[in-house]
Order: sequence, then C-alpha cells, then structure tokens
Amino acid sequence: MTSTIYYNLSSSIQRDRAFSPDFASPIVTKIDGTRMVFPTLHHYYAYARFDHSDYRERVISAWTLKDLLFCEGERIAGWYAEKKPPVDVGPETPEWKDPEQRIKRFYEGQRLKYEQNPCLLELLLDTLDDELVFDTSKYSNWFCTTFGMNEKGEGDILAGKDLMYLRTKFRKGDYTSHQVHV
Repeated sequence: MTSTIYYNLSSSIQRDRAFSPDFASPIVTKIDGTRMVFPTLHHYYAYARFDHSDYRERVISAWTLKDLLFCEGERIAGWYAEKKPPVDVGPETPEWKDPEQRIKRFYEGQRLKYEQNPCLLELLLDTLDDELVFDTSKYSNWFCTTFGMNEKGEGDILAGKDLMYLRTKFRKGDYTSHQVHV
C-alpha cells in the first residue's frame, strides 16, 4: 500500500524536510569550467536565473537560506531597512525564460543533489512507491508558478514528480550515487 508524503522545509517529520529544495545539501558542479558549490538546490537555480555577475556572486556568498532570501528580496524590493530601490540585475537568462529549459535545470539540480548526497538518496529510496507532493503552502507564488502551477495555484508543482522519476531512475541503476569531496 502506498501513501502520499507532503514535504517542505517546515515538515514535522525530519526525513520529509530533506526532500525540500531549501534543505541544506550541497551541490557541486562545473559551470563554464569553474567548480561551483551551491549550499542548496534553491541556490543552484537562483544562480541560473540571471546572468549578472554581482547578483551571481551574492547568490554564491549567501551561504544560508536566510541570506539567499534576503538577496532575492533585495533584487525584488530593494533593501528593506534602508528603503533603497530594487537592485537591477538585468533580464532573466534565455534559459530561464524557456519553461522547458527552466524545468530541465531544476531536474538536473535534483539529480545532482541525490547523486552527491548518498544519505539523502537512501531517504528517497526508502519512500518505496509513495507519492511525493511538494507542499507549497509556505512558498511564494513566484516559486509555484516557476515550477508548474498557474497564477491561481492550480496544477501540479513538478518537484514531487521529478523526485518520483529520479527514484525510479536510481533504482534501475540509470544514475548512481557518489560522494563528492569539496
């Protein structure tokens, strides 16, 4: 018998928090020949959104989720306390404007997260055939519409479906887990 697991960073069950894109699980990859370390999946796709060097540098140096959200808030609304105008980071990258490419980037980040963190992969595989549903009640409308839902909150967010697909691929041996040393 399968069940449904609703997860986000606020989940009461610690295992379920690990599936969240905001869960601290480093992703190491090369971008344009440079080895990059992203503290969370959220950092990985925030970096991909704009091709502005100062913004990208701030994303990389925002080691905590709180720092990253402040950086994102600054981009959107300016410095909160000082009431500065929003930081102009230019247009979104062509990859980000294309929904198919944006979702491909998210999936690739999910794959890297579980390949590089064997303990997280074990948690994912232990869900057997349970349905995984990303609980978006604590997330912004921007996040939800970026990854599958419409402006009214209708439709499926793809994060849970991606995880179930990845779980299948890991079980079949299409992907393997390995420890990455930073």
